[in-house]
Amino acid sequence: MTTPAPDPFETLFERGVTDGLPVVPPTRERVEAMVAGSGREADELIALVPPNFGRATVEKIAINAVMAGCRPDYLPVVIAGVEAMSEDAFDLHGVSATTNFHSPLFIVNGPAAGAAPSAPGGAPTRPSAGPCGSSSPTWGAPLPGP
Repeated sequence: MTTPAPDPFETLFERGVTDGLPVVPPTRERVEAMVAGSGREADELIALVPPNFGRATVEKIAINAVMAGCRPDYLPVVIAGVEAMSEDAFDLHGVSATTNFHSPLFIVNGPAAGAAPSAPGGAPTRPSAGPCGSSSPTWGAPLPGP
């Protein structure tokens, strides 16, 4: 009898690289497509992310966005969120190092907010908000410090 191949979804849960929500395995093809959707180079440094000041490159952000279920056309919005939340004024170090319960809020406005189709009343018809928001807490965890 042959041993079945490990389930890639369960493997990601066991490794602790998910926030508990389902994840999409970040295959090379998916990550490359995500990076291409950004229109930037994979090794471009976007931010040094507190609290360990890990290097958030386009590729590292793309990996997390793939895992969260983002589409390539969502990546520019996720990158903008990484840039904004890594600004000193946001105090991500304080937010991520506190012992109090917290949940950063990532609001998208302007043309990017209208990119995802919505039903009357603003209800999303395509799940863009969930993956964009879900990718933001995960991008800091796998970024070790310098």
